[in-house]
Amino acid sequence: MSFQLKTISLQRLTYKMIVKDGFLLIELMIGLILSIFLILIITHYIFEVRNVQQEAIARIEALTLARNTIEKIIAHKGVIGSSLLPQAHKFVITTTQEPFMEQQGNNSFIMNKVTVKWKKNNKNRSVSIYGNIMVMEKINE
Repeated sequence: MSFQLKTISLQRLTYKMIVKDGFLLIELMIGLILSIFLILIITHYIFEVRNVQQEAIARIEALTLARNTIEKIIAHKGVIGSSLLPQAHKFVITTTQEPFMEQQGNNSFIMNKVTVKWKKNNKNRSVSIYGNIMVMEKINE
């Protein structure tokens, strides 16, 4: 690194400045630290977005399984069997039935609840969907 002396005059005062070629080590270190810090922030942001995206995909898949199960139960008029429940390796599907309203004439209403549970990052997650079925009893005369 070479230094040159330059003379500048401001309002009759003469100052001698040192003009340098290149950068100082401290300037390079500050620039490097700022660059590393920005790269770490961007990397952290990318991982957070990826985790949120995976959580959203798992929730959508669980809701789809629950909806399909409710539709199968409704199609089979409230009969729940193990063949109706879809098999999913990372999800646990449970169903419950309870009366929804008092019986009105020959009709009764059943409330079905389908709960889909899964585990993500050692945290238990679950979604539930409710569906009503009207069961009509036919009286033979």
